[in-house]
Amino acid sequence: MTVSARLPGWLKLAIVFGAATPAFGQSSADEAAAGASGTPPAEAQPEIADDAAPKSAEDVERYDRGIAAVEAAILRMDSAEPGDRVPSRARFATLPGLDTVQSRERPEYDPIGKRAGGLTLYPQVTAAGYLDLNVFRSSDNARSDVALAPEAKLAGVTNWSRHEIAFDLSVQNRTYARFSSEDATTGRAFATARIDVQGRSRIDLEAELSHGIVERGAVGEVLTTREPVRFDRQRARIDMLYRPGPVSFAVRGEINDTDFEDARSPAGTPIDQDFRSVRRTMFGGEIAYSPAPLNAVFVSAEQEHRRFSAPNAILDRDADGLEILAGVRGGLSPVIRGEIALGYRNEDYRDPAVRDFGLLAYRATVEWLVTELSTVTFAARRDIGNPASVTSPAFVSSRYSIRLDNEFRRNLLLLAQAEVEQSDFRGIATDADREDRTLKFTAGADWALGPSYLMTVRALFTDRTSNQPAPLAREFTDFRLMLGLTYRF
Repeated sequence: MTVSARLPGWLKLAIVFGAATPAFGQSSADEAAAGASGTPPAEAQPEIADDAAPKSAEDVERYDRGIAAVEAAILRMDSAEPGDRVPSRARFATLPGLDTVQSRERPEYDPIGKRAGGLTLYPQVTAAGYLDLNVFRSSDNARSDVALAPEAKLAGVTNWSRHEIAFDLSVQNRTYARFSSEDATTGRAFATARIDVQGRSRIDLEAELSHGIVERGAVGEVLTTREPVRFDRQRARIDMLYRPGPVSFAVRGEINDTDFEDARSPAGTPIDQDFRSVRRTMFGGEIAYSPAPLNAVFVSAEQEHRRFSAPNAILDRDADGLEILAGVRGGLSPVIRGEIALGYRNEDYRDPAVRDFGLLAYRATVEWLVTELSTVTFAARRDIGNPASVTSPAFVSSRYSIRLDNEFRRNLLLLAQAEVEQSDFRGIATDADREDRTLKFTAGADWALGPSYLMTVRALFTDRTSNQPAPLAREFTDFRLMLGLTYRF
């Protein structure tokens, strides 16, 4: 088994093909990776057969742990709100003999890493620059600028036969040529641990510390500030899985604290941001039945409590939410796999001035292996966001995307993605009638120049429309182009 085969999904994508600059908000890494002929060797081209081979214990373990965080990559792309729920890691992975473009191992281009006892380290540095044609996401008088965004990252994973610990540390400095107000230094520390209890039962732990900024034009970001709003986040999560047989039981809990720093208006007037600092506490469970080793039907329920740190003179933004889903996951056909879940979500607000509501809930990520060299991914998600508005306690985000990954050459991956997000704001006054729609189109390429070097190109077009005029809402059109070169030690 190669070193890359031991990497957890989020780490493999982040290190191998996710070195794209976070300028586009893609730090969780959606994209990325022959001979002289430019075609993969025969042994690297898995044959898609209608009659799948029997599933071994190693195959089942591979399914359980996962190696492709597709759901997180799609939903975190250019994330609208740092306080939003962090999507769970993909619950499915590559089935035996059927690798997606993203998850396929490429030993001749995968980073080698450095062994340190029972730990393998993956250090890397990225030199990135990008052009932004509408820095302030303005509806008129758009101003352009160029920026440099170097990044340093250190990831690591243990090499133990049982249990596993992995981590990812990164820091980025963004410097603009003209508009120094947009300069920022951000950082993130993320760690996971897997405790193998007995058989296929386990405990998964996650912890995260991060300092970031809310990007201009983020959904729900209606404030006009001199500089982008800064925030600090602390998050911890635990998942416990008990699988005595074909029926499995899982319980999970998460605490997510997001603290927003005060900002200033363009004239220098202080703008208090305590009203949007929030603690999100979530706990839930799932019961699943697996009629086959790599397939399951499930029912899940999750309770969420949102508690804001400072009182609001206009309304109480505290709320409780309950989401119940039922669905299927795994191999839907020999060339289609994923997860589809439908259900109901209810939001109960403490403030009597805010009307409680219920709505259809859904979560889906489906991969279609069109050919051995092309993968199409469909994703959909409905969630609740935290707007920067004292008159709106939340907005309903409905997001849909389709993405194509193509292995043009063994070391050259191409991607194209289209995404639409509908944001329905809830609350009082005019916010109750506000609806925004955001369209995004992304194209890019990742060119691996051996295990040590990776060149990345990304182009992102964004268009935002709203049924409310400014300053209640922000309409804009923006185009960004990014170039990056990563050196992996």
